[in-house]
Amino acid sequence: MKVERQMPTDTIKTPTTAVKLAPAHLHALRNFDNLPDSAEVSDSVVAVLLSVTRQTVWKWAGNRLPNPVRHGRIARWKVGALRQVINAQG
Repeated sequence: MKVERQMPTDTIKTPTTAVKLAPAHLHALRNFDNLPDSAEVSDSVVAVLLSVTRQTVWKWAGNRLPNPVRHGRIARWKVGALRQVINAQG
């Protein structure tokens, strides 16, 4: 029997949406400027960084955003590539 654990989450509100983040994602978001370029973050973190929904992150993947790195079913974006996108925007 598979038992699912529920992790505590916090909700981050952006101008367009509210995103629930697990503690590890909150840590990545709060420390984004200190993460190495090789670090990887989830679509939820990318959504909060760009003030868009997770669906928009996926629509932009490969266009406005680099494609994520896949680890099986898990997809993550490289922090260095995201910094380039953010710096180019503003």
